[in-house]
Amino acid sequence: MSFTQIDEPIKVYALYDMILPTPGRLKVLPHKKLMPLSFVWRGREYKVEDLTYVWHNKKGETDYYHFAVSDGINIYELIYNTKTFDWILHRIYCEG
Repeated sequence: MSFTQIDEPIKVYALYDMILPTPGRLKVLPHKKLMPLSFVWRGREYKVEDLTYVWHNKKGETDYYHFAVSDGINIYELIYNTKTFDWILHRIYCEG
């Protein structure tokens, strides 16, 4: 799998501190805080179909949450900055 480095700001639609209703039960968000639902990059909206992995790192006093999400075709690495509340599209992973 190859990737393209992007590092551009994006707009993300997400659930914060929520519980997702599922048929017959409730489902807690993957890491109990934040779940991207879709994002807008270069004027196009991408719907998140799957959250494949979440990880966290810290630089100085700033926490960064990385989300590997899929639109069913590619995998996108989104990064959330907890100090500035900004999102960036870090990388796009593609087959081939």
